[in-house]
Amino acid sequence: MDTYCGGSKDMSTFHANINHDVLPLPSSISCNGVFSQYLFRNDDDKNIDSEVVAVHVSHASAPNVFTGHKEYFLTLSIGSKYDGAGLYKHSCRGPLNLVVALDISGSMLEVTGPSSVSPSTGRSRESTTTKWDIAKQSLFEVIGQLQETDRFGLVVFNTKTEVLQPLTQWSASMLAQIKFRLASVSPGGGTDLSQALKVAGQMATQYLHEAVEDDYEMLTSEGTTVSYGHRVLLLTDAIPTAGDCTSEVLLESIQELSHKEIYSTVVGVGMDFNVDLVQSLVQVKGAQYLSMKTPSDFRSRIAGSFGHIMTPIAFDLRIRLRGANIVRIHGKPAPLDPTGDLVHIPTVYPKPQNEAAEVFLIELQNSIETEPNIVVDISFVDRDGSAFTQTRTVDFSQTFVIEEEEHGFFADDYIRKAILLSRYVSCVQNALTGVKRFDPEKVTTLQKLYQFMREEIRMLQDDRLVKELEAVCKLMKKFAGHSNVQTVAGVLVASASAVRACLPV
Repeated sequence: MDTYCGGSKDMSTFHANINHDVLPLPSSISCNGVFSQYLFRNDDDKNIDSEVVAVHVSHASAPNVFTGHKEYFLTLSIGSKYDGAGLYKHSCRGPLNLVVALDISGSMLEVTGPSSVSPSTGRSRESTTTKWDIAKQSLFEVIGQLQETDRFGLVVFNTKTEVLQPLTQWSASMLAQIKFRLASVSPGGGTDLSQALKVAGQMATQYLHEAVEDDYEMLTSEGTTVSYGHRVLLLTDAIPTAGDCTSEVLLESIQELSHKEIYSTVVGVGMDFNVDLVQSLVQVKGAQYLSMKTPSDFRSRIAGSFGHIMTPIAFDLRIRLRGANIVRIHGKPAPLDPTGDLVHIPTVYPKPQNEAAEVFLIELQNSIETEPNIVVDISFVDRDGSAFTQTRTVDFSQTFVIEEEEHGFFADDYIRKAILLSRYVSCVQNALTGVKRFDPEKVTTLQKLYQFMREEIRMLQDDRLVKELEAVCKLMKKFAGHSNVQTVAGVLVASASAVRACLPV
């Protein structure tokens, strides 16, 4: 399942197409997506274990594998003391007022999900799973994560909205009652998202700003009381067909809730999710979206990480550079903020265990050779409204002295991995653009990429990178127009797999 934090992170389509001998679209692979598949946390950075938001800064210089020109890079990796087990170590996951708005419109009866293979016949079977099936199972997954200190409410909606469960202190005994009520619900009709949000928001405001009493003081190690979090979770295929159905009106509804500190999570069910809408949605304070195609997507995403998804830890994170001229930013799907912010994240959430940190690779102009000092300014607001500022200074002059002629200078392996992945993405995107038949020049470029990646993977000792190397080989074979090139590409596929065997377990 995909969690949006600035750009599409779903790499499953790209790799599925590659594995099924289908050329993917260039848009199916991005730095933002590839970076999200790998860990960039620097465990030697003590700030990560002590700060609400910790930005690790690293730098490097390396020759471009295709042009030979020296290039300069800076990485920003965003972490927090609340990442992973830290959320519970620091008792950050407080009690929650959660209202779920469940879509019961007619479009939820559409069949979705991938086809499967019959174990008896070996033949492909079309999916019979509907969006409604997925939404109901996802609802029960959410309910399974609730604690007795939480409150839960449920509304269902199409063109009308009905309260199925008022916002009530949660207990396990409520589950059977909710299942009984849902059994009588039959999806049909249109979709009025704005009305659903209005009703769910009104329910959530019942206990707005209520502080937890003495019974719950054990939940925090940083004070005597902790306030409830307030969130509306919208389970929908995001196809509004009635009422105030424009994206602008829906965003206004979410913004209105956000002003009251009631934050929204939109869970997109099935394949029809409105990407343009959610890219605007995540600019709203506290808002986020999750997308899923199967119940297992959602189950795997929230298992052990429900608290991370429901708990914003900071707002309005802004990062600026002083003394640098930027060529491009790898891992940032949007252009530079008009205010001059290099990075602007309206809401920061802690990362679940083993989930990749938010990473940005900044390519700098070679003017850094005459002005080697760069200042990184960081600012954000914590959950209590307190403002924080941090400053990091990076001196590139050491890259001129210590640089290895062949490979370059890398302050750590994390920036080296980011540079490798950015070059992989750029080369593959170019290869996939406008290719309809055999192109020997692009095959040659992919072969050069292969040799570069193979060497870098051995240096990094990261066997997870081998799947990207195998993708390059399969693309070469797909582009091949005659048997000789196909044979070479086939050998390289086997060679890529052999790289994995040479790496430590």
